[in-house]
Amino acid sequence: MVQEKKFMKKVYSFSAFARDFLIFHKNIPAIIASLIHRKISKPFESKIMLTVTAVNGCKYCAWFHSKEAVNAGLNQDEVRRMLSRQLDIQIGDEESNALNFAVHYAETDQKPDRELVANLYDVYGVKAADDIFLKLRMIYFGNLCGNTFEGFLSRLKGSKPEKSFWLSELIIFLIISPLYGLLALLMKNEKGPAPAI
Repeated sequence: MVQEKKFMKKVYSFSAFARDFLIFHKNIPAIIASLIHRKISKPFESKIMLTVTAVNGCKYCAWFHSKEAVNAGLNQDEVRRMLSRQLDIQIGDEESNALNFAVHYAETDQKPDRELVANLYDVYGVKAADDIFLKLRMIYFGNLCGNTFEGFLSRLKGSKPEKSFWLSELIIFLIISPLYGLLALLMKNEKGPAPAI
């Protein structure tokens, strides 16, 4: 008997997508404000984005945020090592706490330990910690949208996501296709290999 292949990345259920979609849109003013009045540096933000993406494995976010990270001053080797979850690159003490928290945040599906949350606020203060949380929510949402987009395409090729329902995937796929379809097209048309994830 041939065993069916599974798509192993985390994908959204419809209820989780709807919740995070509403939270994301509710936070658009805060997202815009965080881009204008930065509480954390652009390289630090890029490291947070890459760290969460490394846990969730979204190839579209890996491609996009790798480019953003290089533009922010990280080199290709730093990006590659971040995406392979090697947090030993040039990370200062001021960043290590947040990046380890980012791993925990992604691994616990946005349900971090309260003590670690309190520690994050103690280390960074309210404004910077709020900004870090905003970035974490943004990238987690982006990662799972990308994985759901990829998962639905994978289902069509015979490798369906675990613990997922085709109708939920289809609805989410239709909602996010304009953005992730464009990213897929840009990735396909770019010369050179995509970042490994």
